[in-house]
Amino acid sequence: MSWIPRGLGFALRMSVVLLVLASTVHAQKKTLVVSLNQDPDILDPTLSRTYVGRIVYASMCEKLYEIDENLNVFPQLAAEMPRFTDGGKTVTVKLRSGVKFNDGTPMDAKAVKFSLDRHRTMKGSNRRTELTQVTEVEVVDPLTVRIRLSAPFSPIVGALTDRSGMPVSPAQAEKLGEKFGTAPVCVGPWSLTERIPQDRIVLERSSHYFDQSQTHFDKIVFRIIPDDNVRLANLRSGDLDVMQRVAPTDAATLRKEGKFVVSGATGMGYDGITINIHNKTGKHAPRGDLGTPLANDPRVREALELAIDRSALNQVAWDGQYTPGCTPLAPVSPYYDKSKKCSTRDAARAKKLLADAGLAGGYSLEMMIVNNPQQRRVGEVIQGMAREAGFNISPCW
Repeated sequence: MSWIPRGLGFALRMSVVLLVLASTVHAQKKTLVVSLNQDPDILDPTLSRTYVGRIVYASMCEKLYEIDENLNVFPQLAAEMPRFTDGGKTVTVKLRSGVKFNDGTPMDAKAVKFSLDRHRTMKGSNRRTELTQVTEVEVVDPLTVRIRLSAPFSPIVGALTDRSGMPVSPAQAEKLGEKFGTAPVCVGPWSLTERIPQDRIVLERSSHYFDQSQTHFDKIVFRIIPDDNVRLANLRSGDLDVMQRVAPTDAATLRKEGKFVVSGATGMGYDGITINIHNKTGKHAPRGDLGTPLANDPRVREALELAIDRSALNQVAWDGQYTPGCTPLAPVSPYYDKSKKCSTRDAARAKKLLADAGLAGGYSLEMMIVNNPQQRRVGEVIQGMAREAGFNISPCW
């Protein structure tokens, strides 16, 4: 898989969250109702992969390390920042004392080793590639874990701020095996008590959580509402307290209504187009020749990039509330290159590149789009822009 040369993505997203009457929610309610625009996949930190699942995990599966709003890493279930020795190939993690999983069993070094080994070796694990450099996990003492690496690997701490760093209860994981995601047990303020696919996920306050002062609600209900208009109607009717992912076109209207708090944040994620260059028989298989101009000729990929006007796409699809970008790094990242300039749309040059690649008559391809109203709109705008440059794009919902 590869990004189109010089990128095609909106390097960051404006994640918009609505809080209804936020000043009274904590004082008056025992149940917080939150809408999600998609149903998360399996709630097993080892197997899951969706962004929306991380929203649920934030309340039920804490991590060894966390990231604050300024992108600083700090200990969460760990007691301190990791210590690196042996030229960066040994990572020592000290754990909080007195922490329990939501089934009452101890969250200790043995449990963390079990979880990291599960992430590394379980069939179907989506964490395996995040921990490829880990060769061994050792228990030093009840509250100390030593991670051995094949080579220095600075992203290891970043991996431990996400699902790779979520310890799971060994007792529950061994009991349920591959079905752990149906009744996951982690460390968190709330614990899963009910899930009805495509409808709701219910969490209830955990009596085992080590900091009860942080649990302001007895229950959190995540309602799955894919349609933007239906979510908005539920918000206005008072059936929702928090609405995740309001459509950018609705944000300005809601601010004017004066009944809601609209909070926007520049995120680290991005929307982009990813092109398969050599993945013919699976991502872990040897590179193969797909035999298509898009995969084999960089001129075709550059032409596709030049066919798209990022700023116009932002205005039409996102009401101008996103930030156009051409790298996967967000402007809030300390590694963002401020000197990087995105290419501008040039349909004439795009046509010439296609002609130089032997495709003067145009080029047809399919583009997979997430099946929701906003992303369908994005696909339609890209389809129209690309058509003027000689591309015939068939969106796949």
